[in-house]
Amino acid sequence: MPEPPTISPMHILLVEDSEDNRLLIQAFIKKPPATIDTAENGAIAVDKFKNGKYDLVLMDMQMPVMDGYTATRKIREWEQEKNRIHLAGGECHGKRRKDHRPH
Repeated sequence: MPEPPTISPMHILLVEDSEDNRLLIQAFIKKPPATIDTAENGAIAVDKFKNGKYDLVLMDMQMPVMDGYTATRKIREWEQEKNRIHLAGGECHGKRRKDHRPH
């Protein structure tokens, strides 16, 4: 019987100011192969992104210090400087919205 394929661990950066939400998301992604680094705001996320290697970034859009919109813009600018464009984005809206930004 052939060996099952080996899956490389996915490295995820989770950016969320709510500790409860971070714990909830980590619970959903607790099965290997995944490692999760967390950041409580966009400024920390930008620094971690520049100094790490991530397969996926899950970013809250409204946070203190630096919001997700600004952090995403800074990450994209940094990636362009390094000729590394890997960022794609989407936005999900629940029943509760913190603001009403135009799309």
